[in-house]
Amino acid sequence: MVAISLATNPEARSVIDRSAMKKSALLGATLFVTAVLLYVLAFSVLLLSHVWWWKACCAPVLGFSISVLFVIAHDACHGSLTPIQWLNKLIGRLGFLASFHPYAAWEWSHNAKHHGFTNVRGEDIVYVPFSPQEFARLPLWRRCAERLFRTSLGVGPLYFFTVFLPHEIFPSRERRPRGKKAAQYQWDRALVLSFLVVQLFVIGPNPVNLVFGLLLPQMTFHWLMGFATFLHHTHPKVPWYADRSEYSYHRSQVCSTVHVEFPWLIDVVLHRILQHTAHHVDPQIPLYHLADAQQALEREFGEIVHEPFTLRGFRNTLRTCRLYDYEQHQWLDFDGTPTGETSEAIGV
Repeated sequence: MVAISLATNPEARSVIDRSAMKKSALLGATLFVTAVLLYVLAFSVLLLSHVWWWKACCAPVLGFSISVLFVIAHDACHGSLTPIQWLNKLIGRLGFLASFHPYAAWEWSHNAKHHGFTNVRGEDIVYVPFSPQEFARLPLWRRCAERLFRTSLGVGPLYFFTVFLPHEIFPSRERRPRGKKAAQYQWDRALVLSFLVVQLFVIGPNPVNLVFGLLLPQMTFHWLMGFATFLHHTHPKVPWYADRSEYSYHRSQVCSTVHVEFPWLIDVVLHRILQHTAHHVDPQIPLYHLADAQQALEREFGEIVHEPFTLRGFRNTLRTCRLYDYEQHQWLDFDGTPTGETSEAIGV
C-alpha cells in the first residue's frame, strides 16, 4: 500500500498498470481525422445552406467539434496521443487551429506552468483565486468582472479573458515561451492568424455566416473550455497554495485535481478528459486509457475528489469558491465570509 499522505511522483504512478501507457498511432490519428471530418462537415453545411435555422443548428455542432479537436490536440501537445512525436506535433498544431491557440504558447502555459505547479499561486495560470487583500486592491471594473466570472455563464469569459488572451494570444514578455520556443511561438501565432484570415475569406461578406460559423462556435468553445477547466481544479474540497514553498507533487497533482463524473456518453465523446486526476498524475497516459488509470488511482487514494456532476453541485462550487485565504486554506465569499472548510478539514 502506498503511503497516502506522502506519495511521490514514482509512487503515485506505480499504482497505474503500465499498459495504460501504451500509445497507438492508428487510434490517435483516427480520433483526429474523425474530429476534423465533423468540423468540416458542419462548416460545409453552414456555408451551403440557404436556410438560416440550418445555419443556426450548425453553430453548436461547430463549437462542440472545436472542443473535441482541442482535447485531441491537447493530448498530442503532451506527446501522449501517439508514439510518434512528429505526428503528435503535427496533430497538435493542426488541432489547435480551430480554437486559435498557438501550439508553442499552450505548450508553455499549460504543460510547463499549469502542470508544473498545479494550484500554486504565482505559477499556475488557471483561475487562481484572489485573496481578500488582493481583491480589495483591484479596480472596480476588475472586481465586477471577477464576480461575473464566478457565475454559470461567466466561466466562458473567465477562460477567454484570463487565460486565452493574456497567455495564448497576447502574452507579455514574462508570459511568453522562452529560449528556442520564443521563435516557434511567433510562427505558431502567425499560423493561427493565417487560419483566421482563410476562414474569414471562405465565410465572405455574409453576417449570418459570420455569426453562426465563427462567433457563436467560438463562444460555445470558450464556455465549454471554461466550464471544464473550472471543474477540474476548483472545488470546496480542493485547496490552493500560496507559493512554491507549499508545493508537493501529491498535493497538487493528486489532491487538487477533481474527477467530475458525467454520464457515460458525455465522458466518451469528450475522450475521458474529465477523468482528470490520472492525466495530472502522468500526462503521458493517452486519453483513451485515462478511465482505467483513474480507477486505479481512486482505489489507492481516498483523498481524490470524485463526485457526479449536478447543476446543484456546480452552483454550490460557484457560490463557495470565490476568494481564498491562503493562510487558513479556506474558501471565502467576496465579502470575506468563510464559505468552505478550514485547512485541518481538507487535510492540508
